[in-house]
Amino acid sequence: MNKNETIQSNKDEYIKPFFPNDTVVIKKTDATGNVNYCKRNSQDTIRAMDEELDTALMCLLEPIQIIEMALCNSDNIPFANSLTIARQNILNTICEMFGFIGQKIGVINITRIYELEINSMYRWGQCVDAKLLPPDVDEKRSRGKS
Repeated sequence: MNKNETIQSNKDEYIKPFFPNDTVVIKKTDATGNVNYCKRNSQDTIRAMDEELDTALMCLLEPIQIIEMALCNSDNIPFANSLTIARQNILNTICEMFGFIGQKIGVINITRIYELEINSMYRWGQCVDAKLLPPDVDEKRSRGKS
């Protein structure tokens, strides 16, 4: 074997949850770099998906939009308009900040659990990993839509 070659082996990582009521996850990385998240004391995999952090944050604004729509009657229009302005300002700020972060530092990617099993011990959306991807060079995404 050439001294510049490296041997990569299987690696198991214990992911301690952030919240006390969440459950430990085992991150298993095989020799080729493929990652699976598994249940504690088991080989059963957990459904987990990657997403960009800015997308996850924007999804948190959806309940505010639902409240806006619920308030769209003649008595509550000023409240709905105030919520709309606040939500749009938050959304614009997220887009702007993550546009610059993506260009200068890289794209922040998080991995969360989306377990479909009924009565799963894992919380839907539990964060189990994060990584920084290379900087975003797509000008359209980084500069915004307007």
